[in-house]
Amino acid sequence: MFSAVPDAGDHGLLPRWVAPLVALIGIATAAVALDSTLPAHQWWGRIAIGGYVVGLAMSFHPRTRRWWWAWCSIACGLAPLVFLVIARARGWHHVAQSEVDVIESGARRLLHHGTPYQDPAHLSHRAARNNYSYFPYLPLLTVPGLPRAILGTHWFTDARIYLSLVDVGCGWFAWRRLSARGRIVLVTIAASPVVTLLMAAGGHDLFIVSFLLLGFVGVTAGFGISASFSLLSWPMVLPFGFVRKFDIRRAALIAGIVAVASIPILVSPKAAWANLVKFPAGSTPAVSPADAPSLGHLLEKLPGGKAIDFLLLVVIVGALGISLLRRPPATMGAAAGRAAIAFTALIVSVPATRTGYLVHPILLGGLAWAAGRDARDAVRTGPRPGSRVTTEGPSPSD
Repeated sequence: MFSAVPDAGDHGLLPRWVAPLVALIGIATAAVALDSTLPAHQWWGRIAIGGYVVGLAMSFHPRTRRWWWAWCSIACGLAPLVFLVIARARGWHHVAQSEVDVIESGARRLLHHGTPYQDPAHLSHRAARNNYSYFPYLPLLTVPGLPRAILGTHWFTDARIYLSLVDVGCGWFAWRRLSARGRIVLVTIAASPVVTLLMAAGGHDLFIVSFLLLGFVGVTAGFGISASFSLLSWPMVLPFGFVRKFDIRRAALIAGIVAVASIPILVSPKAAWANLVKFPAGSTPAVSPADAPSLGHLLEKLPGGKAIDFLLLVVIVGALGISLLRRPPATMGAAAGRAAIAFTALIVSVPATRTGYLVHPILLGGLAWAAGRDARDAVRTGPRPGSRVTTEGPSPSD
């Protein structure tokens, strides 16, 4: 199915130095992961470092350059995933990121109580201070955890299996609809450590961005599903509703999906508010483990820092809204670029952030770059053959 993938070293599509650079970044990331405090990252580093070394060699050879990304995706993403899933099933501790346990426990609460949210005021002092008592996502993100909630603890009920299957499915569908340059951008990012580490250790950010990718290639429902996973995906979805002009039908479909998927919030709005807003803001007895260095994280430590953080977020969201109203993006590629900029500003500003968030602006920015280059090529030489649609994305009427 990948026989139509162009040579990733083609200077007309992607600079030849990109593949070696991604492999080198993978080697460096794996080396750093060896000293991580999380065993899941340590094991990923032990497996992935060799895979990226081989991928680096493949990226230089003319006969293997075409498939370096496939090797890295399998050796550095799929292989560590299989190892870590089996290890967890055998009782190894901390061989999954905390999001995996949070998703699975949220799914159990959804089945038993009709909502994944617990009010910290109704919990014991010890439970209220435990991160795993909170579900800082929207209810739809419990779906990958339902197999374990229903069938019990087995290797085949690990939420990472279902997260990864959906990621691959969305990527394959989008790959078929992208231009040659868009395909190369997609597979290059898929081979990078920002994806392979998340796939193996269990970050849900890849799951969220997979549905954004569906929306980019014309499946509007993908935007609604992505926005139903996390509040943080809303700023990324918003620019796509303003391509050329605000589309009320597209907005209604997205809002309808979010509304239906969020019904469990109504079971206990107070508990949902504590989990979705207060917990990430650091206003609950437990502190979010998302503590990667950021401007918002540093500001929070200053007197009045929380108020400053809140004001900064309001300014960013307001600036995004004004820019969309005054100058709507002309293409889906332009919307992807606007979304990448907005989300980058947000992850720098929010007090609780994670390095996994980087997959969003990297993929959106890559798609925006590919769309811009395709548009310029089309002006100079006419459309490049070999794909169903260009990376400008479908027209707003699709």
